[in-house]
Amino acid sequence: MRATDARRRARTDAVAISAGIELQLSQTIAAAETLGALAKYNGGLATNFQQIAGELLAARPALASLELQSSGVVRAIVPWAGNERAIGANVFRDPPRRLGANMAIQKRTLTVAGPLRLYGGELGISAMAP
Repeated sequence: MRATDARRRARTDAVAISAGIELQLSQTIAAAETLGALAKYNGGLATNFQQIAGELLAARPALASLELQSSGVVRAIVPWAGNERAIGANVFRDPPRRLGANMAIQKRTLTVAGPLRLYGGELGISAMAP
């Protein structure tokens, strides 16, 4: 009986954890798609990036940060606090990020890479829209 209860609890815990991961992944992809579309329809620029990224982060609490890259170089990041060192980082010179960035460009589609260490120091995933 104890073994059955332990398996049931483990299964319940696994379902809860996987639901949390699915939510985080969904929020990550939705934000990357939104910013990617914004940049695409503005000639590669994301006008009002700071405001839009702030709203996306507020609506998606699972996200740690959002960044804007040009030619693989981080040009802006929200929130700024704790992520300052990200500005100027080149994803093509960063092995954990390079594979996902190259795939996004080659396939012309959103890609997800990770787990990797985020610029703020926490472990996470990165979604990149070309």
